[in-house]
Amino acid sequence: MPPSKRRQGARNCEVQSSAKLRLSSSFYKNDSCKGGYLDAGGKLTWISNGAKFYICNQKNGQVLFYYSYMSLALGKEFEILTCKKLGNSLFVVINIGDESGFISVFNFSTKVILKNIQIPYLITSFDCVAEENWTQEERKLFSKQLHWMHGIAAIGTTSGRVYLVDLRLDAEASSSFTEIQPVAIIVRDIKRMRQQFNQQQLHMSFELSESSDDSGRFQYRSHEDEILESYASSKVHVTSIYFEKRSLQLFVGFSFGQFQIFDLRTLSLVFSSMEQESTFPVVDFTLQEPENDPKNVCYAWVVRNSNTKSNTGLTSSMYVVEFEDKESQTHHPNDKLSSLYSGLLNCSLVYFSQHVTSSTKSCRILQCNALELFNCNEQAANGSFYEDTAPSTSLFLLSWECVNDGVDVFTNIFDINNWYVAQMPNSNSNPAEDHSLYSTQRTMNAIFENNFERILALHTCGDSLRSVKTRIHPIPHQFLIPDALSFTTCCLQSNRVSYFSTYGIQKQVALDLHGIDSLVDSRHTYQQMCSVGLIDTYHADEKQLTLENERIAILNAAFNHNLKSYMTRVINDLMEGSRIGLDFTTNSLIDWAWKTVTSVKEEFNQLCVPIFDCSSSVVEDDHFAKLSIIRSQLKDIGDILQMIYRDAKSSKVTVVHLLRQYMRMMFWLIDANILPAQNERSNLKFNFFYKSADLQKIFNSRRNQMRAIQTNDNCDGGCLMIDGLINFSDADILKRWSNFTSSVTSYYPPPSVLALLDIFYMDTIDDVTKKSIILYFLLDVVSMNGEEIKLSGGQQEDDEARLYQSNMEVINSYPRTFFLPNETTSLIRAFWLLDRGHLEESFDKLCEAGVSKILQDWHHQRILRMYICEKRSDIALRYLWLLNPPCHNTEDVKLHLNVLCDNRQFYQAFELAKTKSKTLKDGDIFCCLFQLCYRNNTLRQLLSLQLSRQDDELLCNFLRQKSSQRSNDMLVLHHLMKSRHMEAIQSFQGRITSTQQKDTSSGEKGGSKVFMNKLIGCILNIIPDIKRQNIITSISRNEPRRKQFPNATTANRAVMDAHRSRTPTTASNLMDISSAKKLKHKKRFDVEKILL
Repeated sequence: MPPSKRRQGARNCEVQSSAKLRLSSSFYKNDSCKGGYLDAGGKLTWISNGAKFYICNQKNGQVLFYYSYMSLALGKEFEILTCKKLGNSLFVVINIGDESGFISVFNFSTKVILKNIQIPYLITSFDCVAEENWTQEERKLFSKQLHWMHGIAAIGTTSGRVYLVDLRLDAEASSSFTEIQPVAIIVRDIKRMRQQFNQQQLHMSFELSESSDDSGRFQYRSHEDEILESYASSKVHVTSIYFEKRSLQLFVGFSFGQFQIFDLRTLSLVFSSMEQESTFPVVDFTLQEPENDPKNVCYAWVVRNSNTKSNTGLTSSMYVVEFEDKESQTHHPNDKLSSLYSGLLNCSLVYFSQHVTSSTKSCRILQCNALELFNCNEQAANGSFYEDTAPSTSLFLLSWECVNDGVDVFTNIFDINNWYVAQMPNSNSNPAEDHSLYSTQRTMNAIFENNFERILALHTCGDSLRSVKTRIHPIPHQFLIPDALSFTTCCLQSNRVSYFSTYGIQKQVALDLHGIDSLVDSRHTYQQMCSVGLIDTYHADEKQLTLENERIAILNAAFNHNLKSYMTRVINDLMEGSRIGLDFTTNSLIDWAWKTVTSVKEEFNQLCVPIFDCSSSVVEDDHFAKLSIIRSQLKDIGDILQMIYRDAKSSKVTVVHLLRQYMRMMFWLIDANILPAQNERSNLKFNFFYKSADLQKIFNSRRNQMRAIQTNDNCDGGCLMIDGLINFSDADILKRWSNFTSSVTSYYPPPSVLALLDIFYMDTIDDVTKKSIILYFLLDVVSMNGEEIKLSGGQQEDDEARLYQSNMEVINSYPRTFFLPNETTSLIRAFWLLDRGHLEESFDKLCEAGVSKILQDWHHQRILRMYICEKRSDIALRYLWLLNPPCHNTEDVKLHLNVLCDNRQFYQAFELAKTKSKTLKDGDIFCCLFQLCYRNNTLRQLLSLQLSRQDDELLCNFLRQKSSQRSNDMLVLHHLMKSRHMEAIQSFQGRITSTQQKDTSSGEKGGSKVFMNKLIGCILNIIPDIKRQNIITSISRNEPRRKQFPNATTANRAVMDAHRSRTPTTASNLMDISSAKKLKHKKRFDVEKILL
């Protein structure tokens, strides 16, 4: 039969995807297909026709399982009633003829038949109670009579019989037919009895309705065993059976319109309905839980349907079921917390709805389902039970097919939480009149648009529920009603499977917005948005509503309700030049976007006040939600501006980017318990308490220490690594920090966390540097708070230590959260260790993989200076060898020379000076080396090297230019060691001249003068006569210069006296030549010893 012509809006429902079922052509010989869904997610579907049975994939229609019962049919009427899956077991319920039925149990993984269980009556309803591998905890919840069963099924048959059957899934698999054996509910030794039945290949079963059968009459009894009604057994059958695991109750519906509830804890009847007007058979049950109900109640839905010629109708009734107790349990295998009710107190009707009247020719139920969405918090760690186990959203869905002149498909949605609120005394609505608050009915005829095949089943998954996301707080009531929900439904037809989407009223309006055209016809768009709550008209004045105001209201609504696709279409139309004559241009959109940024920033400033003014120790959930809304608004407005400007650079895009960076860091500091800022530590919760004054004292002490230990020009009080990080980033950081305090901020640390975050408003600093400064700050804060906890002691020490450790996990997540590279993280940690004086640890961090690649020139300089100032030139030398810092300028060379000379690496220092003096063309490098060795009293080690004539001349010139007694003495000794006696005596002459000119005389210097006089005398005694004569001649030649150097007479006299003191060699003392040579050798040895 074709679908009805009555349709709603085209965008109410539409097919998303469809796939044809890959079944054999012989399957469709008979037009008696049945089908349904096996799992809650709607991924598996079953379909049968006569004795053939398939399981298919809902996504692509591929066959996963096939079985045929043709060998059992034997010409009889064969009907597959239903199929259900529990765990790894698949249950197929079959009726043969009008006499009996059986249940086939398959292993779903291996597709092997485990059991064929014969039932002596026609099976009319079926449900699974327990699988084979149920846990010991689950067994304890049920009656002791059921503990020994391995797999339990609830079966309803004709004559109103209800059985709990032991499936014996622990026994060997067998395809042969076995029968059930009903036993009394009260059995003394149930274990022994089950063993006997197993040996006889029988299935032990309990008949819950045993007392109702009385000589061909079905006695409908109450829980007190009172007979309420009596019916002929031939006219009674169980039309629905439903096991509810949250209360361990079995709901049983009958063909005469009543239902009973059995408690499987005691295997007893606990409730029997007696509704006088309920004459339709009960065809389905489902259960809903309300959100945060203070009582132990839940709501049971009872669906009744009749298709007889004289009585057709579909109704749904909601009963409130009240219990004595409510506990939490872990539901396997997902280990999710769920409610567990016990002790039924009351069950009464509270809501009734009639969906189909008697004028309808026929009605068939396609789905009866409860959709429940739970909060993310699945653990009851905070002690709040209801927030963890009760669903935040609970909907009752009922779908049916009506046949009149055509076929129509409807779905009714009922929101139990909205209904619950509407019953409150302070509710402004009348629940009896305004049903739209909690109930709605959708037409779903879009299923038939491309395929007119009969629908076998529908299934809506709770995970597909969607509503339009809004930033408006509080949320408009139009967004909370069932009409606002969008969801996806799985559809099974006889020849295909499909997915189709049903849209809420806000989504329908959003889909009808067509880019810039919606702003051209702004009046129609404005009215549409107002009708569904996208635009709030409460404060609007229709008389003052201009065209421009309508467009701004439309754009604000699209922005506030996350209609990103619409905004994208508008921007694309403007960029492509659509509607050129329209007075709304790209500049108009940019102006709107910038005004939105301004308003968002003003609201953000107000929300930040309690976070930084030390007025609160926690951020309230409502306050945090508002901040989250601001954060999402900035993201969206940034995307809008980026789409407008695209690749072009814009200051507006940069401003939004900086604001987003600021907010992201602020949110993280709140999660890390560093914010809100406080004046003192809170007793309510642990947070990292930041004391700027205490940290300032630590850094001032460190800087003073550096000034105190400086020994050369390479050390200064500003060589802390954090000082360099800030100064080389942007010197304006310190100026901006000064705006947050009354005193001038010359160095790190910042006066407050607010001042620290201010760096994210600076576009002159790159993102990595900003995050690096924050990381350095975190290390300081963690160190300060860790020391306080260690020193606090007392009873709270262990608790605070645990809280400190848990918060440290958040701190350690900082580099991962902000995508800070491992190399940068190690570098900042090394800087922090250096500034704190942990030199060895800092060197280990600097040697980690990849760190050397990101080191800059100023890093190398400050690191080497730090090691030199700390008298740890050994670490500095290791730093040179392993990290190989560059020497690009004279300053770098001086640092390297300093390190090498401190470690007595004079040859390497001299070679470095020689190489760099040529490369940099700077002759002062040698002077720097000589000066360094001279100051450290290590110049003679340098003099002992094998120097070239040019290098030796440089060194001699350096000593001459020093013009000091010590330098002249070293120059004399240097000439003597090189056997340059004439130069040595000339230098000695210059030494005495210089000394007399300065007119200095002290005990030490006088002793040095006597020593040098004797040394020169010894030299003259041991050198050859000819060489000595040349020296005297050279000195004599300088005699005319006495007028210019009046003090030179003394120097010449000293040399001449030394010469005259020597006895000339004549014939009279030839006999003493041998002894003179020995004396000469001894004096030469003494001179060499003195020189050394």
